[in-house]
Amino acid sequence: MGATMDYFLALLTTYSLPPIVVSLVIGVPSLALYIVEVLLLLTNGKKFDTAFYRLFLTRAIIHILNYFNSYVNVRFGRLGLFYSVYRAVGSFPIAVDWFLN
Repeated sequence: MGATMDYFLALLTTYSLPPIVVSLVIGVPSLALYIVEVLLLLTNGKKFDTAFYRLFLTRAIIHILNYFNSYVNVRFGRLGLFYSVYRAVGSFPIAVDWFLN
């Protein structure tokens, strides 16, 4: 327990929080707007039933999922919030996740 806490505190002192705060301030409103666009396209499907809008929806859903995935793995991972989970699952799931990200 002590080594894990030392590791966590070392990460907090070497990595600054402002980049995460700035990305949250920019990212959360953008994500909300993206979700509203997807919902508008899904609810008005007959008006937007072309290949362009289908491709846009596919890309938008993938980007929304990737946004959440990047926070868990890249930003929160640097702070050490999921360090015990990373150690428990081994390197293969993490490598797959980084490849897909």
